[in-house]
Amino acid sequence: MYGYSYQYGRILGKGGGGAPFVGLLDDYPTAAAAYSLRKLRNGYSGNAIRVRRSSDNAELNIGFVDNVLDTATLTTFASGTNAFITNFYDQSGNGVDLFRSVAVGQPQIVASGVIITDSGKPTLSFPNGNSLLHTSGFTELLIPAEWTISFVSKADAAQTYSATLGDAVGDNQDGMLIFGSQLRTKINNVNYGVFGSGDNRTKTRLWTNIRNSSNTITINRDGTSYGSVSSAVGSFDFVQIGSSIEVNQPDFFSELIIWKSDQTSNLSGIETNINTYYGVY
Repeated sequence: MYGYSYQYGRILGKGGGGAPFVGLLDDYPTAAAAYSLRKLRNGYSGNAIRVRRSSDNAELNIGFVDNVLDTATLTTFASGTNAFITNFYDQSGNGVDLFRSVAVGQPQIVASGVIITDSGKPTLSFPNGNSLLHTSGFTELLIPAEWTISFVSKADAAQTYSATLGDAVGDNQDGMLIFGSQLRTKINNVNYGVFGSGDNRTKTRLWTNIRNSSNTITINRDGTSYGSVSSAVGSFDFVQIGSSIEVNQPDFFSELIIWKSDQTSNLSGIETNINTYYGVY
């Protein structure tokens, strides 16, 4: 029988006591898309990210060592300069990668040879108002009546609100936007805001957004219910994370998992796994 080191190691990214690695998506599979700087499932054999070195614009794929980002290779490649992310690879197996070809708009992961971190873990930084990663792989992702979306992000502390994910079609900025006191879900240009106390821009948060078959949206912040709203109808495209015409970029972004299903029964386990690794709350 596996001991404590196995149970703890399976969440932190290393198999304890010689036991096989078990990732978040091994315990909670069927994700439609999954992006992280840690490995999320045992069977994933791809890379985490592709980066561009600012000194000569050379690019390199960066994978995993012991199921976490290969920081040694990343640091060596950056060679004392800056490194920016051109691709954030989908670990779900569905091939829905995030990418950004325009250099000025790429999120940053290394600054002057030092990996950017949030609470000791590598993270994406969005250095300017043009920073984003986008995908053409998901069109009308959220047409299904049910979804579950969990992500680890810090809103821009200097702005009233900032984007985490959504579409970028003119002024109809549908998606999930972090405000000072709420996570606002916007569908068909209608705001479904869930208000709470405190300032969401002061620290990194773990957000989970669930819409059930009755079109009720429930939001958790840092493992605690943040409220719910009903009659949330319609859908939006998942096109990007980061900034756009109407909203500001996040300070940090570390992980995003999307299920096209209601994962309420698994919510405690999903959030415990994410929080154990990132130490959000």
